[in-house]
Amino acid sequence: MNSTEVFERFEPLMKRLGGRPHWGKNYTITREEAMPMYPSTYKRFCDVRDALDTNRVFANSDAGPICSLNEPSVSRKLRAR
Repeated sequence: MNSTEVFERFEPLMKRLGGRPHWGKNYTITREEAMPMYPSTYKRFCDVRDALDTNRVFANSDAGPICSLNEPSVSRKLRAR
């Protein structure tokens, strides 16, 4: 079994139990799912990101859609590592 298979099976279980993904690992959550997972910090995180990384030096196609309303909200594709 590779890491993609593990995450495909594990993530739905963790979502049902109220778990939140490690953003440095594989995940498939969308912006709409992330917002309620972090009710007291989500907006602040995105505001700080916008203020400190205006040129998106630290952005990437995987994490970008989690915050930016200008980027499409798409699930991150799992990659075998």
